[in-house]
Amino acid sequence: MSGVPGDRAPPAADGGGGGDRGAHLPVMLGEAVAALAPRDGAALLDGTFGGGGYAASILDAAPRCTLYAIDRDPDAIARGAALAARHPGRLHLIEGRFGDMVALLAARGVQRIDGIVLDLGVSSFQLDQADRGFSFQADGPLD
Repeated sequence: MSGVPGDRAPPAADGGGGGDRGAHLPVMLGEAVAALAPRDGAALLDGTFGGGGYAASILDAAPRCTLYAIDRDPDAIARGAALAARHPGRLHLIEGRFGDMVALLAARGVQRIDGIVLDLGVSSFQLDQADRGFSFQADGPLD
């Protein structure tokens, strides 16, 4: 790798979260992780866990950091179980909205966060599943 932001090895083919959906690479993964600058001992937050691509890269970048990951989609939290199992005690999955991050973290006794990453794009997981009500490629119920 050249050290240029964005020039990072891609996460696992499942986006890092342990799902079986195929390749999912977060947009601007290298730039986001470089800006967050994960370090050992840091308490970090991924406020939009999704497929776990950012979370996997953050955990790999700082092998002794703690990462809290929030997502309002219970399917995203369930997909994250495999990643949490690969990083026992370091990845804490929280079902909820990133807008409630202060309350969600306080309820778990978290008193400080050293950095936050948010991927505020559309969820490809939800677009790909017509039954979720977001797809513009296939018929399904409206959400």
